[in-house]
Amino acid sequence: MSELDQSTTERAARGEGGVAILAVDLEKEFQDPERGKVRAVRGVDLDARYGEIYGLLGPNGAGKTTTLRMLATIIAPSGGRAAIDGVDVTRDPLEVRRRIGFLSGSTGLYPRLTGRETLRYFGGLHGLEGEALDRRVDEVIAAFDLSKFVEGRCESLSTGQSSASTSPAPSCTTRRCSSSTNRRRASTSSPRAT
Repeated sequence: MSELDQSTTERAARGEGGVAILAVDLEKEFQDPERGKVRAVRGVDLDARYGEIYGLLGPNGAGKTTTLRMLATIIAPSGGRAAIDGVDVTRDPLEVRRRIGFLSGSTGLYPRLTGRETLRYFGGLHGLEGEALDRRVDEVIAAFDLSKFVEGRCESLSTGQSSASTSPAPSCTTRRCSSSTNRRRASTSSPRAT
């Protein structure tokens, strides 16, 4: 049985108890033509609460990216279960996608857009418009302290500024997890994967 007790998992799967992201005994296997069955993720348990920053730490090949891809519904788990904001990632992946923003490490910026235009673009992709979009973009700029460079073109940003500009882009769309993030509270976990 998983490290997470039954009561916690049931409440979190229903979106109760302040749990934003839940994984219980999450697994992923791939079939590789040369190596056969590859267990990319084995037995990952986590519960990340609203307002926390949660990191997955581990060596190359530990399953960190694969775990995030399962949570973002890009790939389906082979076993276990996961829920985002109380929504099961395998039963209702479209609703999960409506509730999250996901940027991989390789997500780029459109060089001719400003930081503000980039945030507006991502917000618009998720259905925000008009005053609601303007208000949300302003909230994200304030929450992530982007005002010093958000009006400049992305092509002129330093690597750090580019990273700062792409990281909050999903926050233009999420309902609960974004601008209220408490950066002082952080927990880390290394997936138990081989």
